[in-house]
Amino acid sequence: MGLIDFNNCKKPPPLDWKGYDFTIIGCGAIGIYLALQLARAKKRILVIESGQLGETQQRQELNASTLNRPDLDGSVHWGRKRALGGTTIRWGGQALPYREIDFQTRGWTTCPAWPISAKDLTNHYREAESYLGVQHTDYYDEGIASLGLARPFHSKALDYHLAKWASQPDMFKRHHKSLKSSVDVLFNTHCVDAIRHKHSVSEIEIRNYSGLSHRIPVKKLILANGGLESVRFLLAHQLSNASCLGHGFMEHPCMELGIAPASHSPKLQRYFSTRRIRGQKYSIRLSISEHAQRKHELLNASCGLMFVNPDDKPDLYNEIRNALSRRRISDLIKLGCSPRKVIEACREFVNHGIVYKPDAYCRLTIMGEQEPIKESHLGLDTHSRDAFGVPKLSVHWRISELTLKSFRFLTDRVKRHLEETFQLQIKLQPLLERANLKTTFDDFESAVTPVNHHMGGAKMGTDPAESVVNDQLQVHGLTNVYVCSSAVFPSSSHSNPTLTALALASRLTEHTLAQP
Repeated sequence: MGLIDFNNCKKPPPLDWKGYDFTIIGCGAIGIYLALQLARAKKRILVIESGQLGETQQRQELNASTLNRPDLDGSVHWGRKRALGGTTIRWGGQALPYREIDFQTRGWTTCPAWPISAKDLTNHYREAESYLGVQHTDYYDEGIASLGLARPFHSKALDYHLAKWASQPDMFKRHHKSLKSSVDVLFNTHCVDAIRHKHSVSEIEIRNYSGLSHRIPVKKLILANGGLESVRFLLAHQLSNASCLGHGFMEHPCMELGIAPASHSPKLQRYFSTRRIRGQKYSIRLSISEHAQRKHELLNASCGLMFVNPDDKPDLYNEIRNALSRRRISDLIKLGCSPRKVIEACREFVNHGIVYKPDAYCRLTIMGEQEPIKESHLGLDTHSRDAFGVPKLSVHWRISELTLKSFRFLTDRVKRHLEETFQLQIKLQPLLERANLKTTFDDFESAVTPVNHHMGGAKMGTDPAESVVNDQLQVHGLTNVYVCSSAVFPSSSHSNPTLTALALASRLTEHTLAQP
């Protein structure tokens, strides 16, 4: 067992190819989790990864896609990583669960209900937290109180909640020893075909970058290759007859809400800055409450406050950390840092765990839910193929006007509460100003940007006519193929999808795959 570089092979390695209980495509956060859990259940596992250790231009080019807007290139092409560890080699490690309303039918949106509830994932969220290495703290009032934090204001319209961050976000670095000792990982390996036999996939064909090919027999196949690539795999190898395959592609539209001046930053940082408490990292978000979503018929959306140093000012927090690690406080004097600001930054960190930046101004950003609309979809560009001859993905991303309505509501409430509580003035993004009647939806849609969260396209549901996989993530019509990625999400909520995708992976191993 261990890591095998298929690119260094002149012939297929001498593995017991017929002995694997599961073949997992993708060695990112989900693939690693599934492999470790199934290995603990005494299953023999083969993981296939098209990348290697670290990011390379050649492997990233396999992500190249046909796009309906140029700003998708950063998300689709470069935002996902083909490497051992997948996209976790570059993400921040943010963990946030979805809430009950995210799983339910909401009559004012096109967001369908999930075939499972938030309660069905409660224990699996805890498993996902353990895997990421974050505390089992509640994300809302109970967790906030347990960390000695307090709300700056109370509002029925806004929730004040925690985002947790993995101390080691690279899941390959975090789990590579266990992975190498318990499963076989074949990297620098591209899957170019899936051979169907009646109602199952009997074999897959793999190839390296030198042209060596090999067919592998498959007992059970799990696609854990990400929200975009799993849909592409199903489309390219015709593994689903569902007419909805590729429909309802979702991202998290994101844009700047506004800016608060540096003069009020110290007060804001006391409530909203990143914190490091008992070795764990937390940040605070403001989101539209479930009450407000129902009352005003809105999508979910949240606001984060980022404290940014002006270009002409050093990042005092990081400079202090570096000076302490070098045991050279004199370095701070060379930067021209005033003793008062150094003491202030140290006091805030020691007493409250706050990553404090005395000269920073506050940038407020919004990240929101997207409706799964028919105008937003994934397909294949049959006129353009990658280096292995597989058709490239065609990505068409559109959002709905309900996103603009939800963003404006959140902007209005955040601005009102922060200005009243902290006696400050927020300079709004002009497109979000309620009085700006010149703003059109087209202007707004052009201004929002994607944030590398790819969801939908292989929707989970109970009706084979309206979904691609069932509630156990098994592809309708196939007995041995599963999709475990955010592609199966029927709706997107407002937060990073990784924790929820991992919770689905935990549920999958418990209820379906780990059984005899």
